[in-house]
Amino acid sequence: MYARFVTPVVAGLMVLSTAAYAAGTGSQVEQYGRGGQMRAATLIEPYDHCVALQQQFDDAMQGGSKTAMTQQASELRTDAGKLCGGNQQEAGIRKMQQALADIGVTPKPMD
Repeated sequence: MYARFVTPVVAGLMVLSTAAYAAGTGSQVEQYGRGGQMRAATLIEPYDHCVALQQQFDDAMQGGSKTAMTQQASELRTDAGKLCGGNQQEAGIRKMQQALADIGVTPKPMD
């Protein structure tokens, strides 16, 4: 008797709570307005920016000769990788940009 009563009640509550959650979250347009949605779609995440700069550095260093400046830039790249992975992406981006400048590469614009 107890299971006959509890099972439908629990199932009903689960359905209602899912519907209430879906209604409460709203869409991105509702939360931020249409202008905010457009900005959110065009911004690149800091972590993704870090990764893109690291990849650009790695590509530029392939086949290059090692000099004192490239050694220093490689150390900056290592430090930047730690910062980017350690939730300090802004500092990592600055170090990556410096490392790229040290080897004479202009960072590509991020979309």
